[in-house]
Amino acid sequence: MNVRQLGIALGIGWLLLPLVACAGALVLWKSNNEFTWAGHLFAAVISLPLILGTAIFSLVAIRRLRQVRSWKRLSQAMLLLPILLTVGYAVWLNASPQRITPDSVTTSPGDFYFEYAPQTAFGFPFPFYRIYDQVQPDQHFASIGQNFFDFSSLLGNMTFWSFPVYLIVVVAFLELPRSDEESVEPEMPTQPLTP
Repeated sequence: MNVRQLGIALGIGWLLLPLVACAGALVLWKSNNEFTWAGHLFAAVISLPLILGTAIFSLVAIRRLRQVRSWKRLSQAMLLLPILLTVGYAVWLNASPQRITPDSVTTSPGDFYFEYAPQTAFGFPFPFYRIYDQVQPDQHFASIGQNFFDFSSLLGNMTFWSFPVYLIVVVAFLELPRSDEESVEPEMPTQPLTP
């Protein structure tokens, strides 16, 4: 798979991800096994290709940018700086604790109590680590203690923040010349030796 095919596959994946996620969530909700290995495996199957593909796509763009000699350091920073800022902002948001209480969250009848029970949560936009004020916030889920870690939400956050990185790389590839059009310094012609 070349870079163009990888970019097209990632684009199709990003377009289909909401539909696949909704269908998978419906199936898991009907089977009532949201916190089993099946739910985490499903999240890994739909998330990891986009996360790893975006990382590979970004590395190829950075390597290609370094090979274009006409692009100076400032032009290289135009690609690296937005990616680093996006990743840093994502890490900062996911590492910052947020307070969740029933008064601060608009809930629907389909929500479980553990989602909006009084707690301190980490993760944006999907909290993946929750510290509840009480030991068992929802009596319907005996497996939920005072601390709860959701691997599926962690993968969801990584997938969510990979999308702006993918867009930055796509814009960079549109601006970069093709490999056969790269500006390489011309070689000096050799002068024949005169006797």
